[in-house]
Amino acid sequence: MNDSLKTLPTDQLLSQAEQCARSVDDESDLYGDILYALHLRSDPQIFDTAVEWCKSSESCMRALGAAVLSQLGCADRHSPYPFGDAALPILLSLLHDPETEVLCSAINALGHHASYDFLWESSELMAFANHDSADVRFSVAYASGGPQCDRSELAVAMMCRLAQDDGYDVRNWALFGLGNLSDADSPQVREVLFQGLSDPDDEIRGEAVIGLAKRQDTRVIPVVLKELALPSVDVLVIEAAVEFPQPQYLVHLEELLAANPDDYDLNKAVKKCSQL
Repeated sequence: MNDSLKTLPTDQLLSQAEQCARSVDDESDLYGDILYALHLRSDPQIFDTAVEWCKSSESCMRALGAAVLSQLGCADRHSPYPFGDAALPILLSLLHDPETEVLCSAINALGHHASYDFLWESSELMAFANHDSADVRFSVAYASGGPQCDRSELAVAMMCRLAQDDGYDVRNWALFGLGNLSDADSPQVREVLFQGLSDPDDEIRGEAVIGLAKRQDTRVIPVVLKELALPSVDVLVIEAAVEFPQPQYLVHLEELLAANPDDYDLNKAVKKCSQL
């Protein structure tokens, strides 16, 4: 983050945010740095300004307002969220916005709220799980994974659907949010994860492996064995060996450890598998 933004007066920081939203790609480093600088401040002035932005006739400003409200006052993941209760109904109202960029920003913000235990009903996002925009579907996958899956069967159902999405990013995040970030477990969840083992993408297959290992599903054992024998082994496969250790993994893990003696994950996997 640009250090100069940390000490910039709030009025100037808000002005820069407004200019940036109107002129710069919302994935740019500058836009992200300004948002982060705003999020570090528990300032009612910023909250009030973001609320006004959410009412703007410009979609870029409504999207900015939602992005600011997503984590305002959260210096880190363990900080209390001073504006959570007040921001939540505003974000939910933006789900009726006709613009994709606003929907994505509001849905992403709901995901952050769920992480801080400001709860909303998964049914609010049901209509967006089949949205024409892959960006919107990705946002639903982001918001519905992890803690939301742990408290909502509907969120689990949506994530199972999104884990089979045609879009790579949607599918990847859905498998990650369902299999890795959440503890949700059912025959449906396991079947979706098992199907993920056949995905053409290496990273997605890795998410499926770790998800099945977390759930102690024995179908993953031959898959991990096969992956461990390859010339290049994904870190998710090593994590799977930690989550669901098996003595037959040792021969491969010890070979890998001999070549990488300081690797933390490998040392942990060897220790776990040696204890069986």
